[in-house]
Amino acid sequence: MRHRFYLFLIVFVQLVFASASALSDVDFEALDSRLQKIQKQIYSFKAADLCLPSPSETCTFANFCQDFAGKATQPYLYKNKQGDQMPNYILLSLNAQISRCAGIPEDRISEDPLLYPQDLLENPRFNFKNKRRYTQKLNQGQKIFDETKSRILAILEKKKKSDPENSQQFDKIVERLKSVKIKTPDLSQKNSLNELGCESPNAYYDHNDATVIVCPQMLALPEAGLMSILAHEMAHNFDPCALDMEMTAASGANLKVKTTIPLSENPLKETVKCIASSDAANIKAATLSEIKTDLETDLEYLKMMAADDKQVQKKNAELKNLSKTHEDEMFCGTRNSNRHIKEVFGDWLASKVIAEKLKDLPS
Repeated sequence: MRHRFYLFLIVFVQLVFASASALSDVDFEALDSRLQKIQKQIYSFKAADLCLPSPSETCTFANFCQDFAGKATQPYLYKNKQGDQMPNYILLSLNAQISRCAGIPEDRISEDPLLYPQDLLENPRFNFKNKRRYTQKLNQGQKIFDETKSRILAILEKKKKSDPENSQQFDKIVERLKSVKIKTPDLSQKNSLNELGCESPNAYYDHNDATVIVCPQMLALPEAGLMSILAHEMAHNFDPCALDMEMTAASGANLKVKTTIPLSENPLKETVKCIASSDAANIKAATLSEIKTDLETDLEYLKMMAADDKQVQKKNAELKNLSKTHEDEMFCGTRNSNRHIKEVFGDWLASKVIAEKLKDLPS
């Protein structure tokens, strides 16, 4: 259901851009009228279409989703007991896209400098006023990152104890995870936001240097929200596809062992297969026949393009060894469903981390 909503948003943005390009005289009044009409359609979108109702008796549709849907026009979705607020990132992004499309200044939906980090770069007064808050959030983000990593390591250690036959493979995963660091933009450098892709709210794992990039906007999240995102991104350090890639020297990991693990030897293989089942995330893993067809198509294309002999030989070798490697290809090839498996794996780990965090809270 989430993907359907994002698809709707993409169509909406495309409509906006189409509208803008069609106005030869840049008729902003007409554009604004059209934007307001589409905006009303978004806000009146049925909550049931945005979120599946929970089957839990204590977690009903009304308190699980409807409250959030009713706050679609608000800058924040909720506030916790510590006063931290959950920003409405979809509204924030749409607002920025509409402003860029129309060529008008962005209408700020919040006074929080973390949500508009460009101000910290461009406005010295603004920067000085909010420097302490930003520094506090950076320090808090580092502490949450460290706690999240510790909780993931504890989860892996627990699984290792229950599965002693795979203890060496779990040790490899632990070795990888320990090398992961957090990275945030250096706002003393003018291009830092653009270089790290932080023009809008974002967090992602960079395999090249084993870092989780966290943009300033994400630091505005309450603790549990940020912890969930960090756990999801750290999962990409050892998701079923990442384990097929060796940690690079650029990561500064200084790993003592070779850490690649094929899916056939992955101690979390059953979790991966569960994720790919129709009863879980409804992701269809590629069949042996589909993978073979894809490889044969790739090979024909290489021959047609008179590709380098080494490329053709490599593709032929992949076809020849497919009977041995097809299980890895099922979950980590280039097909769309494979990418979904990685993301759901991240969500699975994040849910485990948050569950452990909740257990430690006082009753």
